[in-house]
Amino acid sequence: MKKAIVSLILLLALCLTCSCGNTATTTEAKTMPKKPTSEGLAFNLNEDGSGYMVTGRGTCTDAYTVIPKTHKGFLVTCIGTNAFYDSFNLKSVTLPDSITEIKTYAFYRCNSLTKITIPDSVTGIGAYAFSDCKNLTIYCEAESKPDGWDKSWNISNCPVVWGYKG
Repeated sequence: MKKAIVSLILLLALCLTCSCGNTATTTEAKTMPKKPTSEGLAFNLNEDGSGYMVTGRGTCTDAYTVIPKTHKGFLVTCIGTNAFYDSFNLKSVTLPDSITEIKTYAFYRCNSLTKITIPDSVTGIGAYAFSDCKNLTIYCEAESKPDGWDKSWNISNCPVVWGYKG
């Protein structure tokens, strides 16, 4: 009888030890960082050499694309003209606060794109940047349209949420 009780106590102690280890793993999983930046995007150095511009999808196939804040040690400051043109499987784009400009036709005809958050740092958006994005809602951290955004930046009249704090 004593051996059975001792065996039961040892078994319970072993179970509790295993359970504690799993709890730590669960806690670690909850605090893991957000999705890493997308790999394979195409970049060109800006004209003034001060940062990089995303020029295309390159080999990136991420439906939920996360633009990096830096590339090769320089800030990524711009989404180039036609960079995501006709990217039919693109669903969401996350822009870092290093982005200051989104060029003309940058997201033209991205019909599956449903969400983009534009940080306060964006002071310029070119004409037709989101033209023909039929399912898109644009979340802007700015309270209203900045002066540097072209009057036709949202020619398709996608819904815009101003003052978005994510």
